Amino acid sequence: GSQFTLNINDGKGNLSLHSKWDFGIESFSYKKLEPNKSISNYLKDCKEFSKKKPLGFFSCAENSRYKIANFWYKETPLTLIYDKNDGKNIIIEKFKEEIDFGFSHIDENYCYLLVPMNDIHSVVNESILNQTNKDILNSLNEEDNPVIVKYRFKQL
Repeated sequence: GSQFTLNINDGKGNLSLHSKWDFGIESFSYKKLEPNKSISNYLKDCKEFSKKKPLGFFSCAENSRYKIANFWYKETPLTLIYDKNDGKNIIIEKFKEEIDFGFSHIDENYCYLLVPMNDIHSVVNESILNQTNKDILNSLNEEDNPVIVKYRFKQL
């Protein structure tokens, strides 16, 4: 449902609302969950809610142009990208190259994603790489350390 990031803003540990993702009638409210249930019951409830409503934000970031959030909706990881310049947004599940989009950090030009080797082919495939990077990708194996994938923002 609605997602927000919190900032500690006064040095005393007080938190303030920074951003709120509002999906209108599709928003999920945690107030709907019954109090004092076991964690396993909450997880079961959340799984059911996520079949109908956006839920489970796992990353949220922004730069001077974009606000981006990854979340679960209908048991699928999705990415919402909001363009601050024109007020438009887009929701994507995969890139046209059939690779997943996720991020750990963003700056003005790039999104960065730390990827374990057993997941590398879900976020990178040979169709988007030059020959040097294809050779690097083909030389990696599952025992290697995670790699950082860097996606460049397209200049419009």
